Amino acid sequence: MNIKKPQAFRSIGFQKITIGVPTEKANILPKANSMKLVDLNTKVSEKYPHREFSAGKRDPHIWLSPKRAKVMVETIAQEMSSLDVKNAEIYKKNAEDYFEKLDQLDSEIKAMVEGLNNKSLLYLILLMDI
Repeated sequence: MNIKKPQAFRSIGFQKITIGVPTEKANILPKANSMKLVDLNTKVSEKYPHREFSAGKRDPHIWLSPKRAKVMVETIAQEMSSLDVKNAEIYKKNAEDYFEKLDQLDSEIKAMVEGLNNKSLLYLILLMDI
């Protein structure tokens, strides 16, 4: 089975798991009681605490940070592995390969913004832990 292709998820019953952030929760859970929702925002905040944007609002852009994306990729790989134990090593390998790409992206972004004084990039810089 080629796990890299979206149609492969059909064969392991992807309809039983949804990977998402809080906005999806309101739309998905009422319609699918048997579905497990993996809240990536919560997983990311366990490693990288939330930054409040306004009263009670979380960062809707967690996917912009390569470091936060790595947490999401790891979580997705773990969840898929638990559903499809036979192919768990493939999910782990794919995640590790993607970690390398995210590390490269992280380095490239840091190199691009190094030395910039433009305050409009502050949000990106905070995400990058620069």
